[in-house]
Amino acid sequence: MKIKNKKRFFWITFFSALIFNLLYWNQKEGISFPITVFVVIGIGFLMAKLEGVKVAKSTYWLLLPIAFFSIFNLFRLEPMTQFLNHAIVLVLMILLANSLQGGLWWRYGFIDYFSSAFGVALSAIFKPFPFFFSGNDKEQEESKEKNIWRRVFTGFLIALPILLVFSFLFSQADAVFSANLDNLFSFLKNFDFSDLIGRLIFISFFTFIFLGIFLHSLSKNHDEEISNDKDKKGIIGFIETLVVQISVILLFLSFVFIQFKYFFDGDTNIDFTGYTYAEYARRGFNELVFTTILTVALVILISFFSKTKTDKQQNLIKSLSTLLLSLNFVLLFSAMKRLNLYESAYGFSRVRTYTHVFIICLAVFLIAIIALDWFRKQNFYAFSVLIFSMVFIASLNIVNVDSLIASKNIEHYLNNNQLDTYYLQTLSVDVVKPLTEAYADHPEEEIKEAIICHALNTYLYSYDEDFYVDYSWASFHFSRAEARSSWDHWLENQNSDLQDLFEGKISYEKMDSISRELEYDCFSYWID
Repeated sequence: MKIKNKKRFFWITFFSALIFNLLYWNQKEGISFPITVFVVIGIGFLMAKLEGVKVAKSTYWLLLPIAFFSIFNLFRLEPMTQFLNHAIVLVLMILLANSLQGGLWWRYGFIDYFSSAFGVALSAIFKPFPFFFSGNDKEQEESKEKNIWRRVFTGFLIALPILLVFSFLFSQADAVFSANLDNLFSFLKNFDFSDLIGRLIFISFFTFIFLGIFLHSLSKNHDEEISNDKDKKGIIGFIETLVVQISVILLFLSFVFIQFKYFFDGDTNIDFTGYTYAEYARRGFNELVFTTILTVALVILISFFSKTKTDKQQNLIKSLSTLLLSLNFVLLFSAMKRLNLYESAYGFSRVRTYTHVFIICLAVFLIAIIALDWFRKQNFYAFSVLIFSMVFIASLNIVNVDSLIASKNIEHYLNNNQLDTYYLQTLSVDVVKPLTEAYADHPEEEIKEAIICHALNTYLYSYDEDFYVDYSWASFHFSRAEARSSWDHWLENQNSDLQDLFEGKISYEKMDSISRELEYDCFSYWID
């Protein structure tokens, strides 16, 4: 596709990179993330309209999950949740860029997902070069007028070093001239040229990248040749497939039945084998979950590459695949039971919470794979993986991992168990609200220690102080605001002696002295 107005196209792209710089340069991320996402997408749609490119209606559906994960990122500061929010938004924006005109992203096969990412990446690197160096633009009619300004600018660049040399000589020759020159350029004395150069490099880089991505989206319909995994051909015979399936099923059955007691007897089994809670819960747990993932991959490969001649053969293959996947529900149930056992002894952690959510989502995914196989919708396997990923990440956002950990561990503590205040200190500011609410109902010393130590390690959530130099309006985050509000409200309800400790200027030395005076085991750990 030929760009109608290259100059306009460039400056709009430059504007998007400039906005990106203003929101992210030397600043902590916050509201800047959804703003950047919406600005880039909005500029992409604007360019499509200006260039006369029709956007497919189904492409607009991608805006819903993009908006959900971008906005929800403003309410969660747990690291894994934030990382996955960024990752899924990036994946969805790549699909948006690649499927802008075609709108067939929901029909993509596994190959299409990889080729889309690879194609967008290559375009971001290489497409700007022909844009800058090609001369086929209708604006060439004004080349003479533009050439004059170019020559003036070139002359200025040539004159600049000459002027600098003569100015230096004159300033050395005459003190009055030197003083006047100093006064003229006094505003430059405190100017940070290194920051300016860094910003220019940053803006130039992302202008180049955004330009390549916009050109990729608008150049052509990339969905005209999607594979959708439809070109697959059966390469494994019916007998061979049966042998593979039956062999794996027999192995699964032997594992389930022979070790049924080991799976489900809990405390009795621990006494019999001599394992501790931790050893029993951890033993083979990762392998059980990984086995389920490998089984799903095996069923998908069998569905794609098995060769059947009759419907009867095909139904037999499907039945065996269904049995194989069904056996994985036993493995997932066993893994969940082991996890519950471990948590009943030691409480919740981030990894255990991730795994809880993942197992539940994986069980639903198994049902979806079985349904797609029986309804002959194997071409939607890749789409189902995308949906599974979004459901898992959305679940982490809704659950609020760190807040859940704080609530569950306090509940565990109130049932006559220890509270790991040291671990709670390392969590994000998402834990502040549940901790302060729990203390209001149960004013225990351990909960108080967790609240104060967490506050000390984040400098009392005072993001307007000098040591939070990389925080600005673009760094605003609801979790940070909620943490500060919860802390202030909690401190107001404490005795005056405790309130007096936190008065005055905030500093590392002061935070450390408060910790020592209260005799709490707080440590210097930058939470946010």
